[in-house]
Amino acid sequence: MLNKQNYIHRILQIIFFSAILIMSLYLNYHQVFAEAIDHTTVQSFGSDTIPHIEYAKEYFNNQRYIPHPLWHILIKATSYTLHISMEYSAIIVSSFLLLIWALLIYYTAQKLLNQQNNYSYIKYELLLLLITFSIFTVGPLIYPPYSHLIYKGVGSPNIWHNVTLWTVKPFALLSMLFTIWGLQKKKISYYIIAIISVILSIFAKPSFILIFLPSIILLVIDRKYITKSQIYFLLSIIFISVAILLYQYSHTYGNSSKGGIIIDILGVWSNHGSTNIPLAIFLALAFPIIFYILYPKSSDNDFILLSWLQVFFGIILYAVFAEKGAHYSHGNFGWSYRIALSMIYLFTIIEFVKVFFDISIWKRIILLTILFIQVYIGIYYLVHILQGQNPIYIGIFL
Repeated sequence: MLNKQNYIHRILQIIFFSAILIMSLYLNYHQVFAEAIDHTTVQSFGSDTIPHIEYAKEYFNNQRYIPHPLWHILIKATSYTLHISMEYSAIIVSSFLLLIWALLIYYTAQKLLNQQNNYSYIKYELLLLLITFSIFTVGPLIYPPYSHLIYKGVGSPNIWHNVTLWTVKPFALLSMLFTIWGLQKKKISYYIIAIISVILSIFAKPSFILIFLPSIILLVIDRKYITKSQIYFLLSIIFISVAILLYQYSHTYGNSSKGGIIIDILGVWSNHGSTNIPLAIFLALAFPIIFYILYPKSSDNDFILLSWLQVFFGIILYAVFAEKGAHYSHGNFGWSYRIALSMIYLFTIIEFVKVFFDISIWKRIILLTILFIQVYIGIYYLVHILQGQNPIYIGIFL
């Protein structure tokens, strides 16, 4: 019987993750081979993949400096190894990054939940896949009187048009997991994995480390993780991260003609369509906020606390800082906030499932309703992106 259950559970996994890969290949193929247009035209399958392929070509021809070249290195290496064009290489790399993200969600849920006796083997597998699907697709809450647009003006925990974001999220999650596990268990192997993940995350997209560093420092202070090994570990992360960031900064803004960083209170955020920023924050964070209100003990979980601290620092970065010059409108400090959204939803949804039977039925109904609505919006958003609509302007009326 056990062998039959194990066979069924493997089949379920293969079907689910194969579907994720097929969807990713379809999306990335159309994003890569979308018709080239100028900057004033709305493009079907809109994404930044085509520009980043061009950046990669320039980077390897010594015509451009890229501070976070991990995705570009991966597509170049794949292109060289498989003897294919950079375009087809980009499709493969980006698709497998999305698959890896889905697999890591599954792995995290499996590790943090620990199978409970009230679930049968198959039911538990279905639960894990449902959690993975929900986290992989969940969108923001939409309030049509404010805006019917899903992404513009609100933001989303899942974004389908930015390849460097797809690159950093797996390493961001691994950094969080093994940093917390390392601090809790004081295992050298966990420390090493965490440091490697942090370094790779910086070269994937430095937006994550900007919120992770201050957050982990505050968490260490709050939780009193102050043994010698824990402090050495924290100092190692700080020293290595700051050194890399200073190198990236000096090469990106080495002279005044390259631009720089300025204080611009709510300027970029407002320019990105948010006419009511407090409401936009609530809509983007609806489920985690309401879950915390109804179950405040969730902050006892290190992953939840770290995620909320990252949200806090992500909001500060997006609200206060901007790049001057040509990159001002790109809103690059907003990516930290969007990464924080992904992580708070991941750990909150897992925690909700973990404590589901510990909270009252009316709280369960409220939270399930909100989560169902947001997952529905996220699925709606993804389906319309797969139909070729521009991700910035997809809207919904409930």
